[in-house]
Amino acid sequence: MKIEMKIKIDSILIFFGLVLLFLLIASSCKQELPPSATGDPVFTLKATFDGTELDRYAGEGDNIMDADLRRDELDVNEFVGTLKAANCMDCPGQFRVVLRDHKASETGDPVDLDSAFMLGAYAYRGNSIAATASEGSAFRFSGFSGGTPPFDYEWEFGDGHTSTDAQPVHVYAQSGDYEVVLKLTDDNGCADVTSHKISTGEKYEDCRVSFDYKALGNGAVDFWVTETWPSNQIVSGLWNFGPGLFAPATLDTGHFLFHFQGPGIYPVSLLAINDEGCLAYDSQNIYTETSPSCASRIEYAVIPKDLETSTVYIEWISEDGTSYTSHDPIRGQPTTSTFTLLDAVPYGPDADGQATMKLTLRFDCLLYNLDDPDDFVEVKGGEAVMAVGR
Repeated sequence: MKIEMKIKIDSILIFFGLVLLFLLIASSCKQELPPSATGDPVFTLKATFDGTELDRYAGEGDNIMDADLRRDELDVNEFVGTLKAANCMDCPGQFRVVLRDHKASETGDPVDLDSAFMLGAYAYRGNSIAATASEGSAFRFSGFSGGTPPFDYEWEFGDGHTSTDAQPVHVYAQSGDYEVVLKLTDDNGCADVTSHKISTGEKYEDCRVSFDYKALGNGAVDFWVTETWPSNQIVSGLWNFGPGLFAPATLDTGHFLFHFQGPGIYPVSLLAINDEGCLAYDSQNIYTETSPSCASRIEYAVIPKDLETSTVYIEWISEDGTSYTSHDPIRGQPTTSTFTLLDAVPYGPDADGQATMKLTLRFDCLLYNLDDPDDFVEVKGGEAVMAVGR
């Protein structure tokens, strides 16, 4: 009888011990709940849109804060924050801020959190691109070839400096005109040399022009324009086939036939201008017979000296579904538009485990309907706390 009683007591003790252990394990695995709905919201947006006050926050209704990180074609990090409805992309009421890093990164490099967020004023994208390439301006160069990779690059920047990088960034200490030369050799040993003239003392704007050609034999070469950007702004162009050999360029799909004196390699350039005075330039070494399979070309972009590549743009979708953006290359932002990054602190990961930063912003701008040149929204007194990916 005593043995049975002892077994029952031991069983009861084991049972309660297991219950206590389960409670301890469950307590240790308990997830922390988000802040109480009665507390202050973390991510907010306050501003007037054409005089109508807008006050929204994540947690209101089905609104959420979506954070993202991406890298553009120039290896510049873009930090994206979107206040939007859950499970709905590009829906009415969506508000997005895209903040571009102040510097370009080497391909494959991770984000450097010590330098990725510079506090202070940021220019709106489309306004700062028309920057002055003055002393201290940085240029990012890229070389392209039709040959067989991998390639060897030999750059000469015209100021005594060189590089063997595929996409070098070079800073010119003094204003002036420079001829950049690239010798590019492919894996089969095919080599090509091309050059491009740049100026660090004139106004540089983000307009582009490029051309291609086909050798027809006996010195005849067919030229045509392959790109103009912005296409609706380029108004005139001029071919330069050598000293004193100029011809007007048709900046569409039209072709131009030019006869050189004989077989050889000739430098040819194309100059274009838009209605705002922006000069676009492209140059190539022309082979009047058969061009090498590794024929190369140079492209470049100016990194503005003021915060370098740092720009921002804002997107908003109105309640009627109309999309607006601060980035309109034609209309641009008035001088009264401002954007200031007041604070940037690390924040916890989002639902997908993406690390985030919490940014405190202040802004005034115009938002444009790109489908209607007469439709825009004036945003005043903008204040926001947004999360972006990092």
